[in-house]
This record gives sequence, C-alpha cells and structure tokens, in this order.
Amino acid sequence: MRRSAQAKYIAPAVHAFLFLAMWALYAGFDEPLMNGPARLPFDILLIADLPFSFFAFGVIFSSTTYGSIAFALWGIVGTLWWHLLGRAIDALIRRIRGNSSGAKPLIDPSQSGATVTPTRRTPPRLSGKTWLMSGGVVITLAIVAIATSWNGPKGNFQKGAIGNFAISPDGRSLLFSRTLNEGTFLYRVTLDTGAVLRLTQAKSGAEFSPTFSQDGKQIVFASIQSADGHSRIYITDIDGSNLHPLFSTDLTNDFAPHFTSDGKHIQFARVAEGITPDPPGPKPWDVYSASLDGKSAAPLTTQHYSVKSGPSFSDDGRHFVYGDGGLSGDSLYVVSLDAPDKSVEPLRFHIPNGPDSPIYVSPNMAPDGRSVIFLAATQGTKAYDYDVFRLDLATITLSKLTANNGYATDLVISPDGNSAVVLRWTSRWGSLPNLSKVYLLNLNTKAVTALPITGTR
Repeated sequence: MRRSAQAKYIAPAVHAFLFLAMWALYAGFDEPLMNGPARLPFDILLIADLPFSFFAFGVIFSSTTYGSIAFALWGIVGTLWWHLLGRAIDALIRRIRGNSSGAKPLIDPSQSGATVTPTRRTPPRLSGKTWLMSGGVVITLAIVAIATSWNGPKGNFQKGAIGNFAISPDGRSLLFSRTLNEGTFLYRVTLDTGAVLRLTQAKSGAEFSPTFSQDGKQIVFASIQSADGHSRIYITDIDGSNLHPLFSTDLTNDFAPHFTSDGKHIQFARVAEGITPDPPGPKPWDVYSASLDGKSAAPLTTQHYSVKSGPSFSDDGRHFVYGDGGLSGDSLYVVSLDAPDKSVEPLRFHIPNGPDSPIYVSPNMAPDGRSVIFLAATQGTKAYDYDVFRLDLATITLSKLTANNGYATDLVISPDGNSAVVLRWTSRWGSLPNLSKVYLLNLNTKAVTALPITGTR
C-alpha cells in the first residue's frame, strides 16, 4: 500500500524552498527585502521561525562580518525546526485517525491457531509527491508575492546618493546630482531614452541647485570647489558646453539660482558675510538678482533670512517661499519682492494626521505664484509618511496629492506646474533608508509613475 506524503518531510522541504525563494526574489528584482516581492516569504519565515529569525536580525544589525553566517544558520535551523513541527503534525493526525476508526484486533479470533507474520514497515523516504507538494506551495507563494508587489520594471539601484532635481520646460529631461566617492556631480538624463550626460568634468567638489532656463537651452547651478566652502554660480549649455562662472570673483557664497522668465537675469540667494545668527543656526542669506554677464548684482531683500531652506521662486520671480524650522515645528513663509521689507507671517494651516510639531520638506512656489507645493510628515503605519500637499494661497485651502509615500525628499515642480518629481526612500534591512528611487507625479491627475533613476547611500 502506497504511503501518503508526511508532514515531517513536506514542512522542512517547504521551508527550504521558501528560504531559497526569498533570496531569489530579493536578488532577481533588486528590491528591498521588506519592501518588494521577497516580503511575503520573508514575513512568513520571520513569524514562523521565531526566535531564530530575531537572533539572525540581531546579529546583522550588530555585525556585518557575521551577518551572512547568521542568515545561513537561520535557514538551516529553521528547516530543522519545521521538521520537528511536521513530526508533531503527523503524530496528531495518527492520534485523530486512531480515535475515529477504533482499535483493530491483530489476530482473527476464528483462527486462533494461525501463525501471524509480523508486517515489515517500509522505511520512510522522500517521495516525488513530497517534492511536488512542497514545491507547488512555494511556487504559488512566489507568484502571489510578485503579483502583489509588481509595479513595472524595477531596474538596479545605482551606487551614489541622488538629489537636487530640475525638470526641463518640455518635460523630456531631468537634472540631478549624484554623490560618488568624494564628489557630487550634476547629470542630465533624457527620460524617453534613458541617456545620461554628465555636465562637467570636475574631479571633486559639490554641484547642486540646478535650474533650466525658460527656453530649455541653458542650465544654471551652484558649485562648491574651494577649500573654504564658498559656493559659486555657473552657467552652461544643456550639453555641458560653454561652462563659465556667473561672477569672476569667488569671494561670495551664492546658491539656489533661478532664471527669470525673460531669460535675462538670474535670481539667487547670497550668504550675508560677517553676520553671526543668534541663536546659532544656518548662515543668514538674502535674495539677489544679476544679469547673465555677471556685471551687475543687486540685492532684492535685506532681511537676512537665517533659515535652513533656500528660496523657491515663482515663474515671474516676484514671489518666493522658504521653510523655517523652530522649537515648535516647521513653518512656511511666502515673500513678495514687490514689498520685500514688509513683515512676513508664517502660513497658517493644519496637516491632517500630522505630528504635533509640523515637519515640512522641499517647499516649492508654484510657477503661477498662486500656491505652494511641499512635502509634509503625517502619521504612517510604521513611521512618518512624507506626502505631497498643495496649499492655495488665496483661500489657504489644503489638498493632498499623494498617499502612503513613505519617507520622501527632494520634491521639485516642473516649469509649467503640471508635474513634479519626488525621491522615495526605502531600505534593504528595515534600517535607516538607504535606497532611493525617483517618481514622477502628475499634479492634475495625481498619477504617480516610477522613473528609471535610482541611488544608494
């Protein structure tokens, strides 16, 4: 009589296949272990293998040397553990069957003189049915994991932290910086082809705050090259040619440049030298304007804004927004350059389900100057979510444009105000976010699309 497959063999086989499937999904899709197709088998093993799984995680968080060894032992010990669970299940099944069918006599009473030959028990073995059942279970779980987490091609997470985005006026190109080794350099990517061009040939330093001109033919950005930490403004054509500084001197400290709508001037922030903020904090700055030849530079404000966030300008250059962090939380301010000396009050609004001390990130003045678009922290399932909000300045009406963004940074609005890019962060091991991916947000339809630009830090 054929023996049915037994749990003491099926269970460890399922565990072994599940463990291998977890790592195959993790490696094949290059997504974080706890935020990709590998999450379903990972969650099953994490719960079912307690406390072995917690021990493995404890080792990897405290030692990179022995982390891989701990995970290998988790797979081995977990498989043995599931074998013991399978034996317990088999014993329970035999007990239930025995109680339901009743005991059978070993000898027929009518043949009391008959000789009874003991039945030889066939040694248990792993049958094809065992492999088929265990493999089928794991394949089904893998299909479910892929189906529930699939949202398009994943791509590889490229080395180097990314940020400092800018969208071209035609929406076909994107500027961003990537940090590699000791430098942070600017790149331009053509979104429909994925072609990437580095804009400069600098060997060190930091390039940041890029912006396209209104006709899309030029790019202006800030760069720190000198040992004293001063940042200068540079202008280049979109192919990286004709690179030159805006000013001949490098004694100033300028950042956050922006082309005016007529393309004849650049507005920017300049650190006010010789002023010590009280209380200690970021260096104070004011807004300036200069012609493209750099021969004239005039201050537009004299307020000495001692805040962590630089200005984001409207398309006409008449308004800008900045963020200010304090003991009671962050605040947003909108300044009109038609009345730069007028006292500015923080914008008054409430983020639903937000923390007691508000947290605002990457405030952007909409090109038409009628609204501010920014990231704000809200209470998420595990930590803060940083979703995109729009604040109408005329009515102080707040609208939420994304949901469940997770940790997000580097929000930037397109010149036409119809789209934005935002950087979402995840992690491979549930620790601090260290993987980032760029997403395109349609500000009208609220549709979110992943872009093939990723980074690690």
